[in-house]
Amino acid sequence: MRFGGENFAEKNRIELRNRRRLPTETLTDLHIDIRRLSALAYPDTDHKTREVISCDYFIDALANPELGLKIRERQPKDLDAALHIALQLEVWHKDSERLQLALPKLIADNKKLRELTQQGGQSNWMGTESQGDVAQNNDDQHRIAVEQAKLMNDLRRSIDAIESMKLHVHTDTPRPSPSQRGGKSQRRTRTSVKCYNCGQLGNIARNCPMPDGPIKKVEDNTCDLVVSSSATHFGARAFAVAGPKAWNQLPAHLRTLETVGPFKTALKTYLHSIQ
Repeated sequence: MRFGGENFAEKNRIELRNRRRLPTETLTDLHIDIRRLSALAYPDTDHKTREVISCDYFIDALANPELGLKIRERQPKDLDAALHIALQLEVWHKDSERLQLALPKLIADNKKLRELTQQGGQSNWMGTESQGDVAQNNDDQHRIAVEQAKLMNDLRRSIDAIESMKLHVHTDTPRPSPSQRGGKSQRRTRTSVKCYNCGQLGNIARNCPMPDGPIKKVEDNTCDLVVSSSATHFGARAFAVAGPKAWNQLPAHLRTLETVGPFKTALKTYLHSIQ
């Protein structure tokens, strides 16, 4: 039977659902295989949803309800976080088992040491047998000290291994600061602008308090308009400057007309006459 398309994805979903950790398989190998099967089983799913699904299948694949419950209590956000928590718990569990196996032996040695110490304090005679007991006592103390030092070294190595694992866990990379991106960290200071409508400082044309601009009559007996001054060629082309200037260049009999119809007729006649 050939698998392709949806059949292939369904096959990988079944394999992912039934995946369990082998006795000699490491957590890292299980993590890699779960990620591979998840990508094949859910090819059209977005990354965040696939990470949540992979995390649940990874915990189920451990086949250890107690370990899975402890991992779920930590609420891992993705598959990498679940792997990190599982590695920590596994290391702590192995150290706990090793200490539990060594604890009865340490208790027995300490009990024997106390008995030898009490017997040595009660006996006052010196002989070959007592000297042998003192030597045996010293050997036992030395052996216990060596065993304790060995356990401390093992515990220290386990802690160092856990710290080194944190460096390999996927974390969100913080966003670079504006200085690292090459952007400007300070805003540009605004310079004073001049309105093209009224010619005043402190506002622009769309926010101008004088919507009609500087268009006004100088005297009642004339029709000339006030022309705003402009220091740039671009500003001279603005309507607030070019409009009054063009109006003032019209003949007086055109500017004195008060109705629109006669003004349009007279303006067309005048424009044809000057061409």
